Amino acid sequence: MFDGVARRQVSGLDLTAHSVAVLVPSLTALGSGLAFPSMIGPGFWVSTLLGFAIVGLFVLVFNQFATRFRSAGGLYTFVAKGLGPLPALVVAGGLVIGYSGMIGFGLSDAAGRTDAALSSAGIGVLGGPGRELILLGIGAVMCLYAIGRGIHWSTRAALLAEIVSFVMLGVVLCTWTARYGFPSSAEFSLEGASVTRILMGAGFIVVLTLAFESSASLGLESKRPFIEVPFALRSGLGLAAVLFGLANVVASARPADAPSVWTWRWFAPGEDRSVIDALVLLVLAWSLVALALCMWCALARLLFSLAREGVLPAVLGRVNARGIPMVAALTVTPLAVLPSIAAVLVGDGVGAFSWDLKEATGVVICTAYALTAVSLVAFLKAIDEVSALPVIAAVVAGTAAAAVAVNELLTEMRQGAYLGVGMLVVASVVGLMLKWGSSRGAGRGDDGRYVGMHDEALASTVRLPPDARGCEHAEV
Repeated sequence: MFDGVARRQVSGLDLTAHSVAVLVPSLTALGSGLAFPSMIGPGFWVSTLLGFAIVGLFVLVFNQFATRFRSAGGLYTFVAKGLGPLPALVVAGGLVIGYSGMIGFGLSDAAGRTDAALSSAGIGVLGGPGRELILLGIGAVMCLYAIGRGIHWSTRAALLAEIVSFVMLGVVLCTWTARYGFPSSAEFSLEGASVTRILMGAGFIVVLTLAFESSASLGLESKRPFIEVPFALRSGLGLAAVLFGLANVVASARPADAPSVWTWRWFAPGEDRSVIDALVLLVLAWSLVALALCMWCALARLLFSLAREGVLPAVLGRVNARGIPMVAALTVTPLAVLPSIAAVLVGDGVGAFSWDLKEATGVVICTAYALTAVSLVAFLKAIDEVSALPVIAAVVAGTAAAAVAVNELLTEMRQGAYLGVGMLVVASVVGLMLKWGSSRGAGRGDDGRYVGMHDEALASTVRLPPDARGCEHAEV
């Protein structure tokens, strides 16, 4: 079924590094985290707590599956267990498009920040779109090189990037505290707070944390998946929440007339050039490449899983001598880089395009989150393990994910943009095409393959009733 994969190569530390790298906590803390108090106003801390609490409910939902199944399909496999093949393949289509968007976001934002770093340092060689395209290509080559070296190498590369970025974040926050002092208790008053702004801020945090669950796609390669995958999801999110909240507290003491955070001048506010701020931008760019690398690994494993099930061509299910689905990884390349290249060529620039892509990706991935939450309720009912906490978590998390997706769509359309709508339509079309492929390939064929396969080692542990609704793919 999944033979040839590099088994027991990924430790709990590696999985946690993957989750942390996807969350890019240093980047979010130094950008949105420092800007959040001024964005939300009074009650910003309530918005932060609410946002991360919602994402924490996603962790509870995902871990209900992650403690039972070891697979490379992630959310796609989870939805198959509760809602059956068609919704699962629609989610798979969403993940293909959503994860591709996350890779594109990482590469394009890394290129944009590296370009800004060069400008900040006064380096004007090959300025403009040409330099952006070169930087974008360098990021993609770095990802493919790391993937080709093996899963252990690529996860450690992500871990190293995060360690460096944490050190840099600490230096920046200490510098800001020395400059602006500590906040007073008045900064945390709820007087004048807007419920609408607080809720919008919570939704913004959900978008910031997209795809942190992708570490579950490394379950086949982890040493103790039922312990390490859930721990990676919890610890990665917990670390991101702490750093984001810490940045909120530090930024709340900043005067209203201080230079904007978005000038990317943490050490030299108001200055056109700053070598030290250029170094910060380079570290953040490295973290963004690590994000792209981890998402690339996750998407390659999703394609690998679909190929092993017979949904996609068998060639995508091949692994190299290191146990890496390299053909699938190479197939990801055009999905990852072409949208960003097109944005540069039409004059949008990678910097402006990266956040638009992130928000549009949020529509697709939040839709997948909502379907996963619904599938959990159906799954627990099918195996007769319904309990209050996971069901409540699924209902609240699913509702929140759907609300964020709808809000992102409406906001985008009010601005006259339709990237999110387009990505959602493409994701649905891809899902239907995958369903067509499954009916021609695996489906529930004589060779024992089915939609939403998990590691056979679990067949005696997880018992799914064959006659349960939505579980026609289950092993008996």
